[in-house]
Amino acid sequence: MPSLPETVLATLPGNSDRERVMVALVQGEAGSHVEIRQQSWGEGYGWFTQSSVQLEPQQVAGMRQALGLGGAFSQVKVSPFPASQPKRSGGFTPRVVHADSA
Repeated sequence: MPSLPETVLATLPGNSDRERVMVALVQGEAGSHVEIRQQSWGEGYGWFTQSSVQLEPQQVAGMRQALGLGGAFSQVKVSPFPASQPKRSGGFTPRVVHADSA
């Protein structure tokens, strides 16, 4: 299966120099979406994706608002986490939502 055209929007450092998070805009015939990829470095392989999450355009708008980047997307309503959601202290910790299989 051919890969879709994509543009890397950001590469964020991970907990070590062998981990990173990549944000890419993937463009397909049916539209485009943003992918957030958790990647690791493998000797002899280079960077490879451990897991990824696809965000549709309305989810990107909600993410921007949640991060305080509302701008033109400020009219999008974002539901808060349920009260039962555990609160974490410290920095952001990515969670695996979708794992790519080999």
